[in-house]
Amino acid sequence: MSYPFDYLRNRIWPTDSRKAFVIYPFGGEGAAFCERVVKKAITESGLTFHDAKAKNGAQPILEDILNGIGEAELVIAVLIGRNPNVMWELGIAHTWKPPTQVLSIEGEPDEKDRLPFNVQGYRHLFVKREDDQADIRALKDRITEVRKEHDALVEESVITARNSLGPNEFRFMNQWGKHRNFIMPAYHAIGASSELTQPSPTVSALKIFGSEKRHVGPRLLATHFDGASAGILCRMGILACNTARKNGGLEFSYWWTPLGLRLLELLGVIGDRTAMFFIRQLPPRIRSDRGHFILGG
Repeated sequence: MSYPFDYLRNRIWPTDSRKAFVIYPFGGEGAAFCERVVKKAITESGLTFHDAKAKNGAQPILEDILNGIGEAELVIAVLIGRNPNVMWELGIAHTWKPPTQVLSIEGEPDEKDRLPFNVQGYRHLFVKREDDQADIRALKDRITEVRKEHDALVEESVITARNSLGPNEFRFMNQWGKHRNFIMPAYHAIGASSELTQPSPTVSALKIFGSEKRHVGPRLLATHFDGASAGILCRMGILACNTARKNGGLEFSYWWTPLGLRLLELLGVIGDRTAMFFIRQLPPRIRSDRGHFILGG
C-alpha cells in the first residue's frame, strides 16, 4: 500500500456528484446512529450512501477508504464515540477535499467542549440523538446547505477566472478550447509565437460529444500560437503546461485544467458533456479534485 499522499496525488479523481462517502466506527453507538439516521438522510437528499465496509474486493481496506474520499462529492464523518480511525480518516479528507465537501457529525450540543479544537472550525453538525426523525431532518438540511456552499464556491472560481481574462486570452480559448490538449514541438518552441501541431493519437485523439463535431484520431494543426496568452492562462490555473526534452530542445504540452474546462463551458466553447469527458482524460498530475475547486463534479 502506498503512502496516502502518494496514492491520492497519483490518481485522477473525477468526482461522483451523487456519492456520499461516510466514515464511521464499524461498531458501537456511532455505527448504530449511522444505520438509523445517516443512511436515511443521505438517501432522502438524493445522494448514494457509500462506505469502506461495503467493499468486498481483495484490495486493502485503506485503499477503499482513500478511493471513497477521492471520488465522493461529500465526505461525512461520524465522530460519535471518538474512534481514532475515524479521526485519522477525517484528517485525510480535510487534507484532500475543500471545506465545502467535508461534514462532521457530533453528539449533543453539551458535548461541544469535547470536540477537538482542530476540527471545531470546520463544517459540522450536532445531533441530539433523542429523536431519529429530527436528526434526519437536521442532517438533510445541513447536507443541502453544504452542497449549495460548494456550488457557490465553484461558480465563484469560474466567474473570477472569466473576469480576469483579457481579449487575447478570450481569443486563445475560443481558438483552442475544443481541443483536449495540444503540443508545441521542441523545434518550434522559440519566441512568443510558434507553429503548433497535435501529433500522437495517444495524446491528441479527440472525442467531442453533443452538438459539436465528432473527431476521432489525431489532427495536425498548423497555425499561429500565442505563447504569451498560454503563459497567462497557465499562471491563472486555466491551462497546465508540461515540458520535456525532445530533439535537442524543449517540448511544451498544454492541457486544459478542470477550472479551464468549466470556464470553456461557461463561455459556450464546449458543452458540459465534452467538459466532463475531457476531465476524465486528464493526466494524473492535473488534479480534478486537488485544485481545491473540485470541478470534476
